[in-house]
Amino acid sequence: MPSVNRMMDKLKTMRLSGDPDFDYVFLMRTHHLSEIELAQEAAKSMQNSAMKQMAQAMISRKQKEVDQLESALKQIRPSRANQAFVQAQNQKLEAMKLNLQEGTLAGKLTGKLDTDYATIMLEHQRDAIDITQDYLQHGQNQALRSLAQQILANAQSDSEQLKTLMKQ
Repeated sequence: MPSVNRMMDKLKTMRLSGDPDFDYVFLMRTHHLSEIELAQEAAKSMQNSAMKQMAQAMISRKQKEVDQLESALKQIRPSRANQAFVQAQNQKLEAMKLNLQEGTLAGKLTGKLDTDYATIMLEHQRDAIDITQDYLQHGQNQALRSLAQQILANAQSDSEQLKTLMKQ
């Protein structure tokens, strides 16, 4: 799907500041915008009404989270570099890139829109969970940590719901 490729292009050129709070907002905002675009593309043609309803609910919830992230981005400026965080994030970003480049994800796709959407979104949620868990180990901004915990819970819930829908 084109939105996944656009996100990967953005990630390839992304430069982290080293500040966990600033970088998390920047990464998760990019990640969520890609997720919204992917859900919008897929929802137009989905056959499974439950999957379509979930995609539409995700769009609304992720847009609210993007708004919160953008508000935080206006208040946070990169300050201190945390090398452990930078290393962890670079590893996550590299794994995301390799997953697409090596066709690992492509090998899981079936050509059926609903199933492929769920497969891509499961990977997308896994990436959000990984990025957020790393942030929670290093981030200092309490308001942003609260938002990250909310994002983590939503990603975990979305993953479980996607798995359930794929079994139907």
